[in-house]
Amino acid sequence: MKFFKINYLKDLFSILSFLENKKKFTLIIVIFAITISSLLEVLSIGSVLPFASAIMDTEIDNNSNLIKFFIFFKFNSNNKLFFTSVFITMVILSNVFRIFTSYLFSKFSKIIVADLAIIIYKNNLYSNLSEIKKKNINSIISIITEKLDAFSGVVFNLLNAISSLFLILVITIFLLFVNFQITLLTILFIAFFYFLIILNTKAKLTRIGKELSHLSFERIKKIKETFIGFRQISLDESQNIFFFLFKNLENRFRIIQYKMHFLNMFPRFVIESIVIISIVILVYYYNFYQNYKLIEIIPLAGIFVFAGQKLIPLFNSLYNSYTGAIGHSAYIKDILHELPKSQYEQKKILFNKNNKKNASQVTFNKNIVIENLYFKYDNNNKFIFEGFNLEIKKSEKCIIVGKSGAGKTTLLDIFTGIEHAQNVKLLVDGIEINLNNLSQWKNKIAYVSQESFLFDESISHNISLEIDSKKIDYEKLIESLQLSELYEFVINLPNKFDTIVGEDGALLSGGQKQRLCIARALYKQKEILILDEATNALDDETETRILKNISDLKKITIIKVTHKINKNFIFDKIVKL
Repeated sequence: MKFFKINYLKDLFSILSFLENKKKFTLIIVIFAITISSLLEVLSIGSVLPFASAIMDTEIDNNSNLIKFFIFFKFNSNNKLFFTSVFITMVILSNVFRIFTSYLFSKFSKIIVADLAIIIYKNNLYSNLSEIKKKNINSIISIITEKLDAFSGVVFNLLNAISSLFLILVITIFLLFVNFQITLLTILFIAFFYFLIILNTKAKLTRIGKELSHLSFERIKKIKETFIGFRQISLDESQNIFFFLFKNLENRFRIIQYKMHFLNMFPRFVIESIVIISIVILVYYYNFYQNYKLIEIIPLAGIFVFAGQKLIPLFNSLYNSYTGAIGHSAYIKDILHELPKSQYEQKKILFNKNNKKNASQVTFNKNIVIENLYFKYDNNNKFIFEGFNLEIKKSEKCIIVGKSGAGKTTLLDIFTGIEHAQNVKLLVDGIEINLNNLSQWKNKIAYVSQESFLFDESISHNISLEIDSKKIDYEKLIESLQLSELYEFVINLPNKFDTIVGEDGALLSGGQKQRLCIARALYKQKEILILDEATNALDDETETRILKNISDLKKITIIKVTHKINKNFIFDKIVKL
C-alpha cells in the first residue's frame, strides 16, 4: 500500500519551483538552522545523565560511552555545579534555537504564499479574455484566500517534518549509543503505532480534503451571489433561503475542519500515555528482575524520559505533515492548476520587451480596417461572424447597432485585441496589429463597458486611476467631468472630488455611475473612444449632450455600440449587425 503518493510531492515541489531565487536561498538557511538545532537537542539530552548522576551522588560506569567525553577532559562527575550549569545551558541553547527555527518556518511558509498569490493574480490579470471566460472567478478567489493559507500550513508542517526527521535520526543514534535495546524497542513501537493510524486514516483524509476544497469554493460562491443579487433577494424576500444555504455550507465546512484537526491531534496524547507507562514498566523490570538499584536506574530513566519528551512531538510533527499533505492534496492541485504551466510561461506573462522594441510603430492618421473576420466561440459550432469587413476612418463617429446576441461586444473585443480571432487582419493605417505591437494599439483606446466598473474609492481616484493623490491632474479631471455632464453634481457634494462612491459605485445612481466611467475614459485623452452600451442608463437628452461634447474634441474617433440609435445625434457611419 502506498501511504504517500509520489504525485503529492511532485505537485508540492512543482509549486515551490515558482519561488524567487532569494526565497530558495532562505530555504537553505532554514535547513542549516535545522542541523544546528538538532545538534543542540542531542547535547541537551546527553547532559541529562551526568547531571542526574552528579545530583544523586552516584558514579557512572567509566566504560560508558556517554561519560568518556567528560573523563577525557578530566571533568569530575561529582562536580554538581559544573554538570548543572552544562545541563541548564544546553536546555536554554536548544530551546532558543528551536524558537529561532520555528520563526524561520513561520516566516518562510507565509512569504512564499504571498509570492504564489501574486503570481496567480498576475497570471490571470494578464490572461486574454477567452481564458478568463473559461474560469470560475469564485474558484480563483478561494485559491488566493483560503487554499493558499492552507498551503502555508502544509509548507510549515513540511519544514517541521524535515526538522523532526533529522532530529529523530540524531536522537535515535544517540540513544542507541546509550542503550541499544530500550531505544530500538521504543522507536519501533512508536513507528508501528503511527503506521497503524496512517493505515486507517489515509482514505478518510483524502475524502475530507476533497470535501474541504469543494466547500471552500461553494462558500465564497454563495457569499458573492448573495451580495450581487441583493436587490432581487430583498425584493423577493428570499433571505431565508440564502441564509439556510449558507448556514448549511458553513456548518459542513467547519465540521470537516474539526475532523481533520482531531485526526492531527489525537495520536500524540495516546503515545504520551503509552510511553510513560512503558518507562514505568521498564524501571520496575530492571529494579525487580535485573537487580538494579533505583539510584542506578533513575539517571538512565531520566535521559529516556527527557528524550521521549522530545521525540513524541517530533513523531507527531511527521504525522501532521503527512495528514496535512493528504488532507490538502486537492488544494495543492487547485493551486498548481492556477499557476503558469512553466517557469518559461511565467516570464512570458508580459509581452517580450525585445519584440516590442522591434515591432512596427502603430500610428492612427487614416483608418482602421478589419478584413475577413470569421469567429465562433469554442463551445458553439455556429459562426458569429463569417467574412465580416469593417473600415472606420480617423475622427469618424461610428455607431454599431444590433440585437442582443448579434456579436456587438465580441466585435469590440476583437477590435481592441482582448479577444483573439483566427484568419482575421486588423490593420491600422496599413500596419497589422499583432502580439508585438498590441500594447501600442491598446494605448490609443479608451473603453467604456456596458457594466460600470468602479472602486470603493473617491471620485478623483476612480477617474484618474492614480494611487498617489499628488499625481492627479485636476484640470483634466474637471474637464472630463464637464464633458460627461457630471461636474455640477460632483461640485455640489460635501466632499466634492474626495467623495467615496462605495463598492462598485453603490452610493451612486446607474446614470451617475455610467457618466463617471465616461469621465474616466475621457481623462485618459486617447485617440479612440469606445462606448459599449455605456449610455443605456441615461435619458436621450443627457446622452445627446455628452456625445456632442465629445464630438467637439479634435481628432477623436467615437465608436458607439447600442441596440438603438439616438435620433438627436448624427453619426458618420451606421453598422448594422
